[in-house]
Amino acid sequence: AINLHCLTGSVYMDRALNSKDMNNMDSTVRWCTMAMTCLLKSWAGILHLCQGHLSAISAIVDSLYVSHLQKPILEVLFKLFDFKQPEWTDEISVALEAANPSRWQDSFRIADGFVAAEIQVLFPHIAKSRLDQNEGYLC
Repeated sequence: AINLHCLTGSVYMDRALNSKDMNNMDSTVRWCTMAMTCLLKSWAGILHLCQGHLSAISAIVDSLYVSHLQKPILEVLFKLFDFKQPEWTDEISVALEAANPSRWQDSFRIADGFVAAEIQVLFPHIAKSRLDQNEGYLC
């Protein structure tokens, strides 16, 4: 059996910090995030990472404390759950504005179906009698 927990710990990603080549560090972090994305998108990978009292999952969460790993780990989670990734910022007011669902968006145009676009964002479809084709496609 292959132990893949090394991909989830910040110790593995921090090895590149000792190198003087910044491209080497970026490529190491990029390959680790790609491997984590592949693991988390498969049932076998999820089951493997959940072994041992969720130590690998807690290592991913603990890695969020390392400042240079926050962005790659959050990119993995956004990609995994198919969320639109907000712009990266250090200011809390900009982050709250980006997360506000009622903020003005480019798709809110009166001439181009403003009401329909705004309603779809603010009130998601919750009908029980009809299949959501987009959800079926993403599965």
